[in-house]
Amino acid sequence: MLHDDASTGTGIMVGFQVAESTIMEAEHINSISNKLDDLAQRAAELRRYL
Repeated sequence: MLHDDASTGTGIMVGFQVAESTIMEAEHINSISNKLDDLAQRAAELRRYL
């Protein structure tokens, strides 16, 4: 029975892959957020300059 679960791709590792994907997604979202904040700050500085 355990062999059947492994062949269908269900089990502990599937949950691990989902968790790893979620962590990478969160890091990606944080990176994008930081870049947007930086761009907003640069835009404000350019507006003051011009």
